Amino acid sequence: MFWQVDGNGLNSMSDSQQDYPHKESLVDVNPWNWRGNGPYNINFIAKDPSGNIIAQKTVPITIAR
Repeated sequence: MFWQVDGNGLNSMSDSQQDYPHKESLVDVNPWNWRGNGPYNINFIAKDPSGNIIAQKTVPITIAR
């Protein structure tokens, strides 16, 4: 499972067992400034073991500063 912002490089997500098994990632958005407060498009991507994309979803976010 991966995430990317505005179509840039893929960032892998970590496994977590807290509450229920899932993927998660801590992200510092403070350096994001190329669009001011946004919106920034976050794309979540799931791949199978062969690297094929099996699902993805893009979510726009804004950052309160």
